[in-house]
Amino acid sequence: MLATSVERETRFISFNISLLKELIFKPSQYFRRVSQGQISFKFPFFIYAVSVVGGGAFYCWKPQGFPRDSFSSDLGVHSFGFWLGVGVLGFFLTIAVAGLVWIFLRFLEKRSAITLKNVVLITFSSHVYYILLFGFLLAATVVQAESFYKISEIVWSLASFVFTLAAIRAVSEVSVGKIFLSLFTASMAGAAILYAMYLVGILPAELLKALLFS
Repeated sequence: MLATSVERETRFISFNISLLKELIFKPSQYFRRVSQGQISFKFPFFIYAVSVVGGGAFYCWKPQGFPRDSFSSDLGVHSFGFWLGVGVLGFFLTIAVAGLVWIFLRFLEKRSAITLKNVVLITFSSHVYYILLFGFLLAATVVQAESFYKISEIVWSLASFVFTLAAIRAVSEVSVGKIFLSLFTASMAGAAILYAMYLVGILPAELLKALLFS
C-alpha cells in the first residue's frame, strides 16, 4: 500500500515537472493541452502558489529602497505573513480579472467557444514568468545591478502578458487585437476596483501598493 502511494506521488511529481518544462520551453504544446482539456486546476494553482511564496520570501529579504525609482522600491518592509495575505487576495483578484477577460472576449467575439475555465487556467499558468522574474531580481539584488533589476521587471512582466495573449489566441478563434483589448480592459478594471476599495476604506494603502506593484 505504501509502495503504491509513493509510486503514485512520484508519477505526479514527474508529470508536473514535465509540464513545467513544457510551459517554459514549449508553450505551444502546453496551449494544446489546455485546449484539449488535459490540464486541471492543480498545476496552474501550484504555479501561482510557488510565485507567491517565492515573491514573499524575496521581498522579505530584499533591502528596502533598492533599487531606486523602481516599481517595487517603495513597497516597505513587511512580514512573510503579509505577503502570503497579498497572495490570497491576489488569487481572488486573478480569478475576477480572468472572468472579466472572458466576458469581454465573448462580447467582442460571440462565435468564440473559449471557456471561462481555459481563461482561468491560462491566467494562473502565466505566473510561471513571475517565478522566473524573482530569480532574475534576486540575482540583480545580490550584485546590486539596479538597471538589470528594472529591466527584468519590465521584460518578465511583459513576457507574462504576451504569454497570456498567445495562449488565448491558441485556444480560441479570437483575433490578437480583440484579445489585447480584453486583457487591457480587464486589467484596468481590476486596478480600478482595487482603487475604489481603497477610497472607501476597505483596502489599506499598503495592500493596494503590494497588489498593484509587487
